[in-house]
Amino acid sequence: MEKMKILVVDDEQIVREHFAEQIPWEEAGFLWMGAAINGQEAIAMMERELPHLVLTDITMPIMDGLEFAQYVKTRWPHVRIIFLTAHDEFAYAQRAVVLGAKNYLLKMGLSQEQVLQACKAVAEEIQGDWMKEDLHNRRIEQQRQEEWTARNQLIQRMVSEPASATSDSMRQINEWIPFKGSYCSVISVGWDWYWVFHENSLAEEAFEHMQWLAGEALEQREDFAETSIQVAVFPYRNSRLTILVTCPMQRGYAFFQFALHEFVRYGLEKTREIVKSDCFVFVSAITSQMEQVAKQIAEGQARLQDYFYSGKAVMANQDGMIEPEPEPDSVERLEQIARMTKSLHNREWREFMTMVEQLTTLRDPAQSSDFLLAVARGVLENGMKVPEPHKKSLRMRLELVNTWQAYCHWWELAVDYLAIPSTLFEQKNAVRREIAVICGLIANRYNEDLSIADLADAVHLNPAYVGQLFKQETGEYLSDYISRIRMHKAKELLGKTELKIYEIAQAVGITDYRYFCKMFKLMVGVTPTEYKRSR
Repeated sequence: MEKMKILVVDDEQIVREHFAEQIPWEEAGFLWMGAAINGQEAIAMMERELPHLVLTDITMPIMDGLEFAQYVKTRWPHVRIIFLTAHDEFAYAQRAVVLGAKNYLLKMGLSQEQVLQACKAVAEEIQGDWMKEDLHNRRIEQQRQEEWTARNQLIQRMVSEPASATSDSMRQINEWIPFKGSYCSVISVGWDWYWVFHENSLAEEAFEHMQWLAGEALEQREDFAETSIQVAVFPYRNSRLTILVTCPMQRGYAFFQFALHEFVRYGLEKTREIVKSDCFVFVSAITSQMEQVAKQIAEGQARLQDYFYSGKAVMANQDGMIEPEPEPDSVERLEQIARMTKSLHNREWREFMTMVEQLTTLRDPAQSSDFLLAVARGVLENGMKVPEPHKKSLRMRLELVNTWQAYCHWWELAVDYLAIPSTLFEQKNAVRREIAVICGLIANRYNEDLSIADLADAVHLNPAYVGQLFKQETGEYLSDYISRIRMHKAKELLGKTELKIYEIAQAVGITDYRYFCKMFKLMVGVTPTEYKRSR
């Protein structure tokens, strides 16, 4: 619990020294801030640091205690005041109560116990207020999160199933922003967070918070209140917003058109500032028909997919866009996922990499970004056997893919996580099944004390023969391959965690710290410490 900060205001030096030196503030759970000679000096001190409780004399030069208390009550109403005075008069006590004083103590014969008892009573009251305020803030935050989630789910339904966007959905939206007698436009905004996540590895909660901050800033633009323009923001995925802007029809179409143009400019600038990334936006036509708004919501998010290839920041029509080919049906998508998943399960690396290459080769006409992302998502969830932290990272990155470049990079990273040796898919002939199984075991158990004998036993071969076979099939010694995979994982941990170097050595299956450092320097070219510092 935070300690209560105490400030004393009294023009008598002996009183100030008594409170500073004779009262055991720290033992009683308080923090002594200091003492002021009069109200004016106390205000100057409070400008620098605000106390929770002020004990002040009444009769003082320059600014007396009553005048000081009036100022504090007006400017800092949460600061509590206890009056210290030699006056045992009803008029003073009555005025002190009016000014919100929490107690009225006579300085004559005042003991330590009386001072601390009075301060503790006020401290308990303050802590009670804190608890109430904290509970109130938690309720508000919970309501905000529930509403934000409800908005997200609503837009998810309207985008994924536009045909089923019923009047009920629009009635629900109408609760947040009224349509009757208004013009409306739907603005769809997205931003490219893929590279931000790749370089900083921020938690998902951080992205959600920045998305909410952007929405909050756009909804609360102050100058719109004067023009009767209203804004409601709905989140979509982790890096998108659907923004509904309405304007009373009596303000005129031309007025709204101009205001909308200004809002788009402002919205892009503000969103970039908050999410710290490039943004792209699609602006729908202005309409006065509610049923059109539902279609525009789905259309807006669909049109943001144009950014996947075009990279245009502002889109309001199709001129100059790369036209994707028609969306493949769900059967074709499922078949593609099944083929890639099967190749992974069977360790058919060459076949798998051929399909990855097909997905990451730009076509004319271009493949639908929805199709490409759906295939990646299906293969990730159903075919990739990687440690859960890696799968979680790939899942988060995929949610942030908004460009062709990011999509290709995602597959590079996925292949890297699968630890497929490049020599395996560069060969003309498929690698033997036993070698594929060994590579899979190493990828999943690199952090264990693996021996060639253990790996040979797993594929029912002689240890000496396994080493020869691995070199013959891959062009790499088995022990070197194990070390390479371990150093690859070590580089990831050095770049993305705060683990100590000896902890990283153990995490990749090497118990000898010195051997780990020597091996890392040999294979990476720098020491683990130098590598970590360079990140």
